[in-house]
Amino acid sequence: KKPGAMAPLTGRVAGLSPAFGTAVVQVDGSGIELAATFFADGVEGQFDVFLTAASGFTSGSGGADYGTYDVNVSHTASIVDCSLEP
Repeated sequence: KKPGAMAPLTGRVAGLSPAFGTAVVQVDGSGIELAATFFADGVEGQFDVFLTAASGFTSGSGGADYGTYDVNVSHTASIVDCSLEP
């Protein structure tokens, strides 16, 4: 995507539970921010991660929260090849 572009994300977590979000390329091209809301076993969660250009946009860090567990923690993330998934 071009700098400043935004794209919708859809996917799944914990099997068939839905996930919805966006990916935004920073205007200066320094990274991509991914943010999504998901529902695992009927419980809502969110995550936000910034993938850096220095990593080739394949790894980064951010924060996450899940339901009443108040798991508002920092985390790292990596993009992997999911082509073998059903």
